[in-house]
Amino acid sequence: MKTINDLVKRLNIFFGYGDFYIDKDDEMETYTLYMKDLGTVGGLIELSKEYKRWNAQPSFGLASADVQKTIMDFIYTTDSKHWFDEQEKKYNIVIGKDVGTYGDYVRTAYRKKDKGIEVWDSAKEGNMTSDKYIFTESEIEDLKATLPDNMAKIVELGKVEVKDD
Repeated sequence: MKTINDLVKRLNIFFGYGDFYIDKDDEMETYTLYMKDLGTVGGLIELSKEYKRWNAQPSFGLASADVQKTIMDFIYTTDSKHWFDEQEKKYNIVIGKDVGTYGDYVRTAYRKKDKGIEVWDSAKEGNMTSDKYIFTESEIEDLKATLPDNMAKIVELGKVEVKDD
């Protein structure tokens, strides 16, 4: 376990009698871990993104000893700097689209190769889920840093989010 989302997943897997979830307070930059049990909802802990600290909530004492231990193990064995890490979004960088010879759609898209990145003009729709065509936000930023401003704008406009199914 590294992030609060990992904690929630573990709690939901091992303690099926309750529904555990996180609620975010954008104004205070806090995340509260809740447990819903037999129609009753109670806050267990509140985690501060800004201060990297935690605060027990009133319902924490009502949770089972195993749930409390799992939460405390998470708090004391993980780095609070990573509690809020979220997986980076994934994107294709598509800069053109056309109908191929056989009526299928082909795209002009950026793709990774062994040494660097290239623009490929024959990317079929089915290929767009290949790791070669998928870039994280940080990879896109690194790419744009190597390009002139006008090309960096084209890359930004060509970003298409890849949804995990």
